[in-house]
Amino acid sequence: MKILPKIEKFGENAILLMWKGTINAACNDEIIKIDKWMNTMFHKEILETVPSFLEIAIYLKPKVAIDVFVKQLQSSLQNVIKTEGIKKKIIYEIPVCYDEEFGIDLRELSALSGFSIKKIVQWHTKPVYRVYFLGFLPGFPYLGGLPKALCFPRKKEPREVITKGSVGIGGSQTGIYTLDSPGGWNILGRTPYYFFDVTKAIPSLFQAGDYVKFVSITKTQFENITSQIKEGTYSLKREIYND
Repeated sequence: MKILPKIEKFGENAILLMWKGTINAACNDEIIKIDKWMNTMFHKEILETVPSFLEIAIYLKPKVAIDVFVKQLQSSLQNVIKTEGIKKKIIYEIPVCYDEEFGIDLRELSALSGFSIKKIVQWHTKPVYRVYFLGFLPGFPYLGGLPKALCFPRKKEPREVITKGSVGIGGSQTGIYTLDSPGGWNILGRTPYYFFDVTKAIPSLFQAGDYVKFVSITKTQFENITSQIKEGTYSLKREIYND
């Protein structure tokens, strides 16, 4: 994608970088690379960056002159665009129980679509999903790669509480609720693993650019893994490779 983003002011003390194009892995790699570079290069000026599919919001620290910062950013971006991004990839294997006790919307989605619950689970566990960015909740991964057959719209009336670990779909995305929260995604199942821990140096397990593979487990396996997590004896399976 290696093209310069459009830069616009975003409120009194923030700017927005915007890319044109379609949402894909190459575009996401570029956004991740730019985001990491900015937080290193301009750590004295930047308070926070918030990347999304085709944008990065940059919030500046108080008293930073926004016009001066934009000129510095523009003069440096051209060279960064030409560099290669980080090629290391991580695939996390996430155990999910699709029992109807946890998959509270499975029966409704089956009735609406005409697909069996078994088929919905098969489709959901087939892809390797990409973490495009984190948002909505701390550590909540927006995962791309959902099969078109499972692109159901979000619920018209969100639930007041969705249990953390719930795995849902909304539109063309799937994701994992990292905390108990209101939510309007269709819930297919639940993982016993926790993906956000504020006591850790890096609270979120997932980072943009990671990959996720869902693996169906039984309710008994769910309970066993839950016990292992409490005992500190459980580790997620993951694969690291270089492009």
